[in-house]
Amino acid sequence: MKRTAAVIAVAIAMLVPAMAKTGGGFMTAGGIGMIQCAVFSNYVAEARAAGINTTNGIQRIDPFISYALGFYTGYNSVADDMWDILAGIRGEQMHISIITMMDGFCQANPTDEVDDALFDTIYKLLPTAQIEPPL
Repeated sequence: MKRTAAVIAVAIAMLVPAMAKTGGGFMTAGGIGMIQCAVFSNYVAEARAAGINTTNGIQRIDPFISYALGFYTGYNSVADDMWDILAGIRGEQMHISIITMMDGFCQANPTDEVDDALFDTIYKLLPTAQIEPPL
């Protein structure tokens, strides 16, 4: 009996990491990226209602912006032939552009996660990305 319980425990321990992998074949580490899109869109709506460029509005979306900027930095560091994925939207309103792209995805896919919205923005940003470092 103890041997059967041990075998079952080992099988479950081996199964849990496999269940944590995404369809893309990598482990998600958790955090704000695992929030459902519907929840994210609610934060964006609250930020817009408060004034997205005001202190109250920024407080609602700042964790998402910070997470996204870290995601893009990571993307720049590992993607082949990539210098700056954000080159085409850099400027004073870059955070609004990022949130707008993410929210557009999330409005259409409310049961997906924030990470899915970020991956979708990569495809939208690629046409204006800076491939080579500045001379």
